[in-house]
Amino acid sequence: MAKFGDPPPAAGKAASAENIALPERISEEKGAPFAKAADTTRSLPEEPAPARSKKIYDFTVRDVKNVPPGYVPDGSVDTTHAITAVNHGMAPVSVVLDIDRDRSDNLRIDGEGPLYAVVPPNSEQVLFRARPEQRGSSYRARYSYSWGIGVYTAKHSCPERYRFPFGGKVKAFASLAEGEQPPPDRFAITFSMPAGTTVLAARKGVISRIKENHTIDILHDDSTIATYQHIGRIGAEISEGKVVSAGDPLGVLSPMGKSGDSYLHFMVWRPEPQHFDGAAPQNSSLGFSSVSFPVEFCTDTGTCSVLTKNQPVPFVPAAKAKSRGRGKS
Repeated sequence: MAKFGDPPPAAGKAASAENIALPERISEEKGAPFAKAADTTRSLPEEPAPARSKKIYDFTVRDVKNVPPGYVPDGSVDTTHAITAVNHGMAPVSVVLDIDRDRSDNLRIDGEGPLYAVVPPNSEQVLFRARPEQRGSSYRARYSYSWGIGVYTAKHSCPERYRFPFGGKVKAFASLAEGEQPPPDRFAITFSMPAGTTVLAARKGVISRIKENHTIDILHDDSTIATYQHIGRIGAEISEGKVVSAGDPLGVLSPMGKSGDSYLHFMVWRPEPQHFDGAAPQNSSLGFSSVSFPVEFCTDTGTCSVLTKNQPVPFVPAAKAKSRGRGKS
């Protein structure tokens, strides 16, 4: 059975790339030429964006069977199979596919695995093609795949730097992940601030996903993703595919508990290829976790800094020492 997972929503944790692991898929038809990942990319015609309330991202891997036309002499052309990734969402998806050579029969495999690919939003892409080692004979291909939202090769670069995800007059407190946190959580930030505060985009990008738990993912020009989690009320004009600039409103924070305060989880990340070992060798699998990045925030006055400790924000200029008759210190 497929296992689905969303980025972890726990307080103080940053979102990690979701992944799906399918232990085995089987194709037992006549073959096709094998190709590396990213063999074909094309846009899907008139594919609707997934509904905002969808819990599971609309991505799948399909076995596309191509039967020779009737006018071709029997046996002259094999039936082909293209293992194809189909992305109906507004976010890019990283996918890894591994062929089980030991459990495949009469399968010709050109090249080494695993196969990695990035499938653009609203598109489909052939991951690999297969053909029998001996033409005209049946063959079997066994493989597994995993995927994660985002671009696994993304390199974090933001020369314009980030703005705080709230207005300059808002007084907030930034809490950072403590101790030796794993890569997905290492640079997660929790901003505590009054309920009713408007959440602003910290950097320009495209809204790639809106999730049920009041979370927005924004895809940046460098292919990293910023996750804004625990927005109490998302703006009515906010939709997947919308382009936003730094400072554009995304929603409003709702009170948490009786205190009337609220908080926003914020993280910039990309998916990270991982190898997961099960209790038995055959349960080992490839998949994706995530890695987060430190973020340099700037205020309207031009003061910029990377948050390295729990502190009030925006930044408070250092107080000037008072003269006590012995000159300025």
